[in-house]
Amino acid sequence: KESWITPTIKPTATTCIAISWLTPNKEHAIGINSNEPPAQDIHNNPFKHWDFIPNIVKEHYVKKVLIIGNESTGKSTLVQTLANIYNTNCVLEYSRDVCSRCGGEDYMLTEDFEEVLYQHKLNIKNAVKESNKLLFIDTDSFMTYYYRKHAGLLDSDEKESILDNEDNIRLISGEYDLVLFMESDVPYVQDDLRILDRNENGLRESCTEIIKELYKNNGIDFKIISGSYSERLEKAQSLIKEVFDI
Repeated sequence: KESWITPTIKPTATTCIAISWLTPNKEHAIGINSNEPPAQDIHNNPFKHWDFIPNIVKEHYVKKVLIIGNESTGKSTLVQTLANIYNTNCVLEYSRDVCSRCGGEDYMLTEDFEEVLYQHKLNIKNAVKESNKLLFIDTDSFMTYYYRKHAGLLDSDEKESILDNEDNIRLISGEYDLVLFMESDVPYVQDDLRILDRNENGLRESCTEIIKELYKNNGIDFKIISGSYSERLEKAQSLIKEVFDI
């Protein structure tokens, strides 16, 4: 006759907190430090109780802040500044690395845009694992789609690509907890990686409107950020406070 023996498991901080989360109606699970908040409080306000959340699950509570807009509007500067202020990570626009390697946007092929699409998504996935409450992200899949389709950067080989369909882009892009749109009301700064003459004859403003419509048509809400660079930072911090209470 078989005998069943229940093994004795020595509780650890991680297992105790996990048990606590499985019993949210209990004030505290057995073995948990009495100074720790109830599990339901952690669920309801994870930022307030961040230190009590096991590292292995913190990534599920990280809020993603996406910053989008036309080129030369201060996106990269803002994501890096915000990451420093909130002591967390940021994901920079990967397309600049590929564009530099190719020698400019005019020389990018379908495969290059697809690399941007997937590598940027992978960079976000990796960064969120090590982030502190917030993750700031410079552009997303829709911006890659825009540059390939609307900015006249289609390569001549006419290969079919996942970038041909907005539905595909929507699936890859994922969801963000706050989206900030940078208006084109700061001076345009040209560099070797930006499309020439984008600032002439109102083209910058018309491209900005095309980008806005792209996000609106795909059901993505965003908050407008405008003004000087210092005003943009102040507005971004105000929205972060309003949305995340941090």
